[in-house]
Amino acid sequence: MRFSYEVLLLLSIPQTFAVTWFVFRLYGVTVKRFFRRTWWFTATGSVLLNIGFLTLRVEIHLIVSIALMFVLLHLFYRELRWRTKLLLLATFYVCAFISDIVALALLSDLVPYETLRTGPFYYKFLLWPFFGAFAAGAAVMERRRCHPAARLAGYIGEVGDTHALSFLLLLVFQLIVLSTSFVLPNLLDRPVYSDALFAIGIVSVLTVTAMAARLIVCSRRRAIRLAQSVYVDELLRLFASSRSHKQDFTAYVRTMQAMLKQGKTKDLAAYMEEVVDGIRIVSEQTAAKAIPELAAVIHAKQAAAADNLIEFEVRIPALPAQELSVRTIELVGMTRKLLEHAYERVILLPYNSRKMTLDIYGEETHLVIRVGSPPSTKAVVPIKVGERHIDMVRKQAKRCRGDLSAALRADGGTDYYLRLPLASPVTAP
Repeated sequence: MRFSYEVLLLLSIPQTFAVTWFVFRLYGVTVKRFFRRTWWFTATGSVLLNIGFLTLRVEIHLIVSIALMFVLLHLFYRELRWRTKLLLLATFYVCAFISDIVALALLSDLVPYETLRTGPFYYKFLLWPFFGAFAAGAAVMERRRCHPAARLAGYIGEVGDTHALSFLLLLVFQLIVLSTSFVLPNLLDRPVYSDALFAIGIVSVLTVTAMAARLIVCSRRRAIRLAQSVYVDELLRLFASSRSHKQDFTAYVRTMQAMLKQGKTKDLAAYMEEVVDGIRIVSEQTAAKAIPELAAVIHAKQAAAADNLIEFEVRIPALPAQELSVRTIELVGMTRKLLEHAYERVILLPYNSRKMTLDIYGEETHLVIRVGSPPSTKAVVPIKVGERHIDMVRKQAKRCRGDLSAALRADGGTDYYLRLPLASPVTAP
């Protein structure tokens, strides 16, 4: 009984806490009171797992422990989606198995496994460097706010890609089968069903191969649908607007020519000022041309605004030289939804109140996209108008490690600030 307490205090709790901390930081999953909740999760899970290890056969204990840890994840981190919990659980077991296999393989020639488990307590400190590696990795990621797999967690948790999650779970299952076939006969000196494990391993390899092929096909189809939903409609509007502007340009030239022949110079000057002002509005966002897809969306929205007598002011002084940590298609999609939100509210206002603004600029660590709309009352613009776009942008920004906030201006208008992280901080010239 003495060594069971030592295993609990010196092995199970340190390993569970370090690996849990590492997995949460790896995926960038944040919860309130993380360390307090993780401590209770670690203590409860370690006690129950040690009881199962002492009372159940190893192969049965492995299955029971997986189910038990998922239940504990659900109880201690209720706000997380079930897909995110499965991803965290799978990665937890991958890290734990890697830690155990590497540690036992390196130490088996020096100290037998039974001595590590039942021998003097100081032998157990030989495993602490392996636990410390996970804790150090978690501390570095937390200090630098670097989460290498955050996009994967957001993709699976928010988008709900069942194929990708199933593929990862099958890979984890393969690792469990491999670990079991390695650990039991070589280190624990216990009987193992080698033929059954070999057959299960072959079936899992074939299943993973088929799932990988299906995942590639589904990803390609999803990328095509996403590109169509983001770009095609805006490009069609842009082409229609371009044809309309070409006809308008011909009419402008003929009108100016007629005024010139009639000698109406003052009227001609006023008319030309209006035409030039319209050209300036269309050509204002030259910095956005660095991202052609974004420029196309802005041009299309400007054309729609002009057709509906909406004053649309665009200010893009210069885009940051640093690369964004989000994909271009995500940037364009979120910008388009914010503009749609403002457009759907402004279009309901009287003609003399229709005004919206777009500002894109860089901060130290983020690209900021600000979309502003004029003040409105609930009697004129229902509060629900365009809210679906805001909800979608807020969820997508969170998945990309950004945020969306709203600020009320002095005149009663609303500004939405979308902040997206840059791959590296902006440095002063």
